[in-house]
Amino acid sequence: MPGEHGVAFVASPIRTSRSQGDPPLSRARGRARTLKARVSVALLALTVTAAATLLALQRPFAFYSPDVSFHAAKLLRASHGEIFRDPVTGTPSIYPPAFHVLFGSLNRLLRLDPPHLAVLIEVVDFVGLMVAAFFLARAVIGDSGEAAVCTLCLPLLFYSPTGRHVLLVSPSNFALVLQLAGFAVVCTALRSGRDSVLAAGALLSGVAVNVVWYDAVPAVALLSTVAVERVWRTRDPRRALPLLAFLAPFVFTAVHLMAVREVCPPRASW
Repeated sequence: MPGEHGVAFVASPIRTSRSQGDPPLSRARGRARTLKARVSVALLALTVTAAATLLALQRPFAFYSPDVSFHAAKLLRASHGEIFRDPVTGTPSIYPPAFHVLFGSLNRLLRLDPPHLAVLIEVVDFVGLMVAAFFLARAVIGDSGEAAVCTLCLPLLFYSPTGRHVLLVSPSNFALVLQLAGFAVVCTALRSGRDSVLAAGALLSGVAVNVVWYDAVPAVALLSTVAVERVWRTRDPRRALPLLAFLAPFVFTAVHLMAVREVCPPRASW
């Protein structure tokens, strides 16, 4: 077509096809992205499976450390129904027992000895952490391939001499799995807008807090932000009601504190 000074301009067919969105080129790019995502997810699945298999075949990590020995003893007491008792003294204990109740109840069915029970917990914690981190990353990023790559980098945060080792048999590692899973479900609910999914995420976060009480800090921070955002955007306080599922697991904590109230400090000393 002629320009301002009578010069004819011919539109480039390449630029035209790109501006209009060439269907074959778009499909090829879509296939490439899908293939890349599937390869990354397959690599993650292969890595987690191989690592879990190696963990299952070796001895438990730091089993004879004071911390792990304490939890192993408490797990054995819980497997015999003594869920609110100190594993050494046998007196009522204020220590949160949700972790020991869960795996102690499982051990009543499996009847494992302490080392094999510790190995089982290591495998559950590791696999659960990687799976929960993947779904959290995918909920935030929106891409499975990039989420898989992020998850493959996750062990770099734990396999270091900081005391925060993913293989330690402790409630904090198991609570982290539940916390990340809860956050992943909450982020998924923010994308979908489904109240039932949001309630499920809040419930998982509540269970994590009952396993380790100080996990309440990140859980309350996230859920409070979500509640304020929902109410502010819709001007309807009922939009925050699904988040009340967070409180349901605290019934167990209330029962626990009532059962050990004789060892709780009196109010006068607070």
